[in-house]
Amino acid sequence: MKIYEIRSILRKRETIIMFKGKGNNDRLLDFFILNQGDGRFLQYTRLRGIAQCDMKENDLERCDFLHSFLPCPIFSQRFVEKMSSILKDVVTFYPIDIYCGDKSKMFFIAKINNYIDLINHEKSEALKLENRNDLFMIPIVANENLGNFLIARDTKEVVFWGISEELKDIIIREKFKMKICEMQQ
Repeated sequence: MKIYEIRSILRKRETIIMFKGKGNNDRLLDFFILNQGDGRFLQYTRLRGIAQCDMKENDLERCDFLHSFLPCPIFSQRFVEKMSSILKDVVTFYPIDIYCGDKSKMFFIAKINNYIDLINHEKSEALKLENRNDLFMIPIVANENLGNFLIARDTKEVVFWGISEELKDIIIREKFKMKICEMQQ
């Protein structure tokens, strides 16, 4: 089975979204990636992202996917409107205002609620680090029998997430402005 990753259509170097606010990175990491906490902080604050210097205002209009400093996917309102019913059981979308220069645009940060064994740890080359999980070298080898899924995080290496062939086909059919790349060898 093939696993795919989503990438931005932007070819510029510094187009990553940074999160604004003291302590936000830790709270976002805990809630969106490590699946810890209840996310109650989201009731009291509106998430804000700041685009790096190579991103221009018109880039916000033409992208349906943005990379963030943390491995949290950020999708356009257009994507969420069309895909939220399809992804409702596996993703929760939270609004985030992305600022680029003087302009801001609403996007949605995705909390992937589906965790499966995406990575074949035996076949993926890993660098062993003291007091830390393995650091995987690219390419990462995916498990073969993943069953039915649309989008998921790996159960062990939660920073890795991927999409299925089915979701890839939907993204292509809907002509979302994002790149899809195979994650396997």
